[in-house]
Amino acid sequence: MNNTTIHNARPVTAVRNCVFVICTLLFAPAAMGQTMSVREFLVDKNKWDEWSLKKTTLSISGRYEGRLSRQFRFSKLPMLITPQRVTVLPKDVKDGQRVTVSGILHRSGARFGLDVTRIAVGSTDTERMVRKVDRTASDKPDAMYSIADEYAQIATFYDDDELMFNIGKLREKAFRLQREQNKKNPAGLLRLALQAEKTGAPPALVETIRFQSLVVAATSEKKDVTQVLTDIRQQLSGWDRVNSMLDQGAEERFLKSPVTEYEAADRVTRQRMHRRLYRLHRLPQILEKLKPDASNGIDVIQLLQVELAEESEAIDDIKSRFLDGRLAVVPRLNRNELEELAIILRDFGREQETKPAVERWLKAQQTRLDNGGPDGTLAIADEYLFAFERWENPVHRDAGVDRLKTAWFLSKDAAPQDAALIEQRLGRLGWTRLHDKWLTATQITNLPRDDVELAIREGRVVAGMNSQQVIGTLGPPNRKIRVISARYVEEIWVYGEDGSSAITVHLQRDRHSRPDKATATQVSRTANR
Repeated sequence: MNNTTIHNARPVTAVRNCVFVICTLLFAPAAMGQTMSVREFLVDKNKWDEWSLKKTTLSISGRYEGRLSRQFRFSKLPMLITPQRVTVLPKDVKDGQRVTVSGILHRSGARFGLDVTRIAVGSTDTERMVRKVDRTASDKPDAMYSIADEYAQIATFYDDDELMFNIGKLREKAFRLQREQNKKNPAGLLRLALQAEKTGAPPALVETIRFQSLVVAATSEKKDVTQVLTDIRQQLSGWDRVNSMLDQGAEERFLKSPVTEYEAADRVTRQRMHRRLYRLHRLPQILEKLKPDASNGIDVIQLLQVELAEESEAIDDIKSRFLDGRLAVVPRLNRNELEELAIILRDFGREQETKPAVERWLKAQQTRLDNGGPDGTLAIADEYLFAFERWENPVHRDAGVDRLKTAWFLSKDAAPQDAALIEQRLGRLGWTRLHDKWLTATQITNLPRDDVELAIREGRVVAGMNSQQVIGTLGPPNRKIRVISARYVEEIWVYGEDGSSAITVHLQRDRHSRPDKATATQVSRTANR
């Protein structure tokens, strides 16, 4: 007997005596030509009268259903069967055993009976079915289905729940055998799923076979990943729903034996498995888009975040590879690329790496731009000041200012106009050129108010200015008053008209000195009323 469990199977009744040996000898073919089942015999009921009149020898196979003295009955057959002469029905025949009789139909009034001269006792229909499967169909699913269909008619006729149950087991066995034979054939498994669906198999089983077909297709050496993913989208609901496995253990078991785990899973868990199968084969396809240097990492990360948000490890790995790649080429980045890198470092939780990256970039720019001339020095200053404006590091501002001062020094004689522009930039940054020095606003504030250069810068006239400086600041005076003594020449320059504020400047020079050598000794302001 094979692995299919058949319930209540009974062994063929043992030969007990000589009479039984004679009774069960193979008898000659009946006049009818073949043995009829009770069901077939009942279908031909309109021929019973003819057969009884002609005393036609009939061979009928039916199920034993008890005896009355020497007579006995077949299930579903509305007549008694009477053994003749030495024909004897063994005493140990049990209900349901298959018995084949040969004899003549007789009629008495409205009743019919069957007088038999030969009896052959066989096994139950279940046992006969099992033997037939073992003999002809143990590895042939189609043959098993055919046998099941054959015996299903018998079970239906006899209302035999036990036989029908075992027919169901046979069909299950045939289905399992088909599944085993197609375990490496995704198309065969899919056909099997469709077959199961049409024959009313449980939806969970149909879903399992369909899932198995997709798993087999996805693991084939010649798989078409695009087609596999298309099939998953079409056949597995929930593939697009962000839904992680319940825990690490469940995921490990699924990855090791997906079909086995799927078959045992409930509906909710199967939805998770649909998603996990999709992720399993979509992830490598997306990762193929990543360039070796991960330079397109942001695009790939965005695609993963849209399609496979659960793949956090892959996303983090690409982030790391992308950033490492960008950091490796920091010296070659332009300003925009450097700013983008800083933003990504912040967004990816690696903001602490921004400062050293900026320093490396500045060092590289300095090496690239430094040509020893004012233009190179000015370009380096621009990069440092850009870095200060973007990241507000005072060190960068100071470095930029220092290089602007150097560029001014290199330009002041060779290119005065360029130097003037640089001086304006330094002025906007809070630096002023006085006394051949660069002073900050604070330093200038601390200078004495009568400092000549500070006064000239502020448009004021103070003592100590020479005549040219006074004129350069206020212009020519409105009036001049000259007083000459034995040693000095003193001039009084008056600025302003009558009725307005006036400025009076006293200048003095040695009698033998030129007029332009005169120096302001006193400055006063008056208001005419």
